[in-house]
Amino acid sequence: MTKTEVRKLRHNPYFKYLLLQILMLPTIIAIFKYIPDRKIAALFAGSLFIAICLGTFRNEYMRVRFHAKFFWWSGLQFFILFALPIVLLRLFYWEQPFGQIAVGPIRASALHELSNKSYIIWMIGTLIEGLLWFRLLNKKPE
Repeated sequence: MTKTEVRKLRHNPYFKYLLLQILMLPTIIAIFKYIPDRKIAALFAGSLFIAICLGTFRNEYMRVRFHAKFFWWSGLQFFILFALPIVLLRLFYWEQPFGQIAVGPIRASALHELSNKSYIIWMIGTLIEGLLWFRLLNKKPE
């Protein structure tokens, strides 16, 4: 990889978002390791997921509006279907253990399991945008 390619890669916003998404994983593990109260740790971790979503969404909207379709749709499905509902369920049912929370047929623990897969989908969507951005940047004019 040439210096120019490395420089272009370093300025790729999607790879920065992806790095942030990857760094969230050990951060969440550390939160649960060092905060003894699992409810507080879960609330803090969920708030971080919401913050990363809103922060990257805002940054991306200010940068290119809604042009990065893979990033937007994969991120919105994680935020709307999982991150926000899980935090709200934890708040609304604060006294109940998380494994016992259910809204209709949907158990909070099942929602949490699906959220892991959903987060991976968002990471893949971010990676795709990063690769597309890099490809467009390196496209030679005809």
